[in-house]
Amino acid sequence: MVRHVLVACASFAFAYFAAVAHSAEPPAPPPETATDSTRDSDAMALEQAQAIVGIMFPPKTREQTFAKTIDDVLGQFRRAMKVDSVPDAGLRKILNEQLDAMPSLLMPTVREYLPQILNATALAYTHEYSLDELRHIRAFAETPAGSRYLQTSMKLLGDPAVAKVNEAYLAAIQKIQLAERDRMQAEISDYLKKNPDVTARLEGGRSADLKE
Repeated sequence: MVRHVLVACASFAFAYFAAVAHSAEPPAPPPETATDSTRDSDAMALEQAQAIVGIMFPPKTREQTFAKTIDDVLGQFRRAMKVDSVPDAGLRKILNEQLDAMPSLLMPTVREYLPQILNATALAYTHEYSLDELRHIRAFAETPAGSRYLQTSMKLLGDPAVAKVNEAYLAAIQKIQLAERDRMQAEISDYLKKNPDVTARLEGGRSADLKE
């Protein structure tokens, strides 16, 4: 269960705006070549993309945005898995405490990777969109409607309509995962019984690892 929660939450790990530093104007450059032109175009595209992502995830609110998203996903997961319906009180308590602890466990890693993820997202924009398209996207992002649209897109995950579908989706995925886990375990167990030499090699490898 914890593994599935981690995977679900990790998929929302975007944020942190790294501002582009502009140096002083350099001396007049030599005549521009095709390579220089491409390089300049790439730099301008990246600047546009970074500005767009910065509007999407303002530095002052990015952590709250992702903390809220994690809470929304965990709440949907808790309801989809019917954790509060687990008949044993002790087991139910363990599961609920684990889910309650997940935000504080995840956020340090989210903070650590936000700069890298955001920079990679901006770079991905330059791969997908042309410089002209990025300029148009930025122009839209800088309008009141555009900035609100981009900044609230993740918030929609917590909307009741979306949450209802996500809970059903997560429950269906969980059934498939459990069925596949049982099938795979049975297949591996049968294979190892038919191939005892494989078991011996695996156990030998574990022994060597423990000695190291």
